[in-house]
Amino acid sequence: MINWLSDLYLKPNAGREFGGLFLGALFICLSFPPFNLSFLAWFSLLPLFFLFERESGFWPAWIRSYLYLLIAHTTTLYWICFSTVAGGILAILVNPVFMMIPITLFLLLRQFLTGWQRLALLGGLWIFGEYFLSLWELAFPWMLLSNTQFLFSPVLQWASVGGAWLVSGWVFLVNLLVYPVIKSVLSGRQATHREIQIPVFTISGIILAGYLIGEYELPKTGRIQAAVIQPNVDPWIKWDQDLENYEQLMALSRKVIDQDSTVRLIVWPETAVGYYLLDPRGEFIRKEMEDYTASHHTAILTGFPHISYYEDSLTAPPSARWSRMSQKYYHHYNAATLIDGHEPAHAYSKISLVPFAERVPWVDSVPFMKDLRFNLSGLGGWGKGRDTTNFKLAGTDGAEFPSAICYESAFPELISRFTSKGATFLTVITNDGWWGNTSGYHQHFEFSRLRAIENRRWVVRSANNGISGFIDEKGRVISSTGYWTEQTLTASVDLISEHSVYQKTGNWFPWLALFLSAGLFTTGLFSRKKQ
Repeated sequence: MINWLSDLYLKPNAGREFGGLFLGALFICLSFPPFNLSFLAWFSLLPLFFLFERESGFWPAWIRSYLYLLIAHTTTLYWICFSTVAGGILAILVNPVFMMIPITLFLLLRQFLTGWQRLALLGGLWIFGEYFLSLWELAFPWMLLSNTQFLFSPVLQWASVGGAWLVSGWVFLVNLLVYPVIKSVLSGRQATHREIQIPVFTISGIILAGYLIGEYELPKTGRIQAAVIQPNVDPWIKWDQDLENYEQLMALSRKVIDQDSTVRLIVWPETAVGYYLLDPRGEFIRKEMEDYTASHHTAILTGFPHISYYEDSLTAPPSARWSRMSQKYYHHYNAATLIDGHEPAHAYSKISLVPFAERVPWVDSVPFMKDLRFNLSGLGGWGKGRDTTNFKLAGTDGAEFPSAICYESAFPELISRFTSKGATFLTVITNDGWWGNTSGYHQHFEFSRLRAIENRRWVVRSANNGISGFIDEKGRVISSTGYWTEQTLTASVDLISEHSVYQKTGNWFPWLALFLSAGLFTTGLFSRKKQ
């Protein structure tokens, strides 16, 4: 085995080089749910390190690095093609190009550094690249290194200090520290005590400190009883049976209240109701929901399509559509609202939309592109929400929460903005039935655990087909449903108002990583000039 790996990485021909890259990329895939072999991520970057040490040319190193990322994306994100083949192929081909930005900078700058400083430069650029690329309209923050660590709760707890970026930083650091040991073993020489001790003590320290961080308790300010509804409606046909879907949701909700009258919040999935609830066309449904919630002292959070109109072309943005019926320009939104029978309902419109599947990026700047989207059972062309907003639960002391919609739960920066505005717990509503029984829904569920830890808030998650469940502020799954089943769950949710360290300090770690990279480059540049 050692001889085979030695040939693979130290004496590669074309076939062996591909095999070495494939093995590292496969380690990334197996680190992700549902496999959760998180420890493999600690060795997944080693093929790149061997490549960069062996290959001095820019383009040969660039092409092989892209191939590595392409394999990792293909094996991890294959499931996207189950909902849209074109969209899946585009994501698998293009996202690695964006992830090549920090690698490209590294390949251009590495000549000014030597030894471990080169890989440290790559680490800083990689972490800042993860953060930076999560902020623009083409963001697809699925392949973060932090998203490989769900098997190791003590490692994940660091997210409450520095967000997902700090967890990614630890994964990269471990790869960096074990690299000399692996290289020594493969080259046939014995690793020095120092080479062994540094990664052993570092990994032990990360795990021990993470365990202690996880033991710290934020004070609870209250508790509410909540329920999630998983109706298990086939997403490909749900828009053809709006009334039946609504009646099923109400029947399941009545069953929950009959079993536990203390439930104060019922959470329905993304676009659970097919009616424009806040438009006159949906008033008959909204009125029935308001009457029910008022008489039973509860509230229903639901996803629904929202619509807003513009009086003329001067006030309408370029991406707005024209309605022949109303003779007005309009936007419709993937939205959520809280119906409680006591306060007027308002909408939160989804901000982070799936590129091309839900919205064409920068469509208001390039309006002729607005029809360049992939069809998901007639969905798409959604308007982009303008701001975060929280819902407040009437009759409770401090129960304030957002409704992150589907894809938004993958964005650390966005979810932290809800908490900064006073959220005492989080909700996620989604529809993960597009991909069938693949890795996709497992991966998406786990992201909610990381958001819970970052913000130190409970997460109440309702998915149309699963997985629905309750996650506490330490990322522990309190209860969850099966996939593709009709189920309901009820749990007592703690309310927390104090902020985590990450909430108080923000995204400091990626900026620190960039600063350290700049410092390394500057030091190397001046050292080179002195010579």
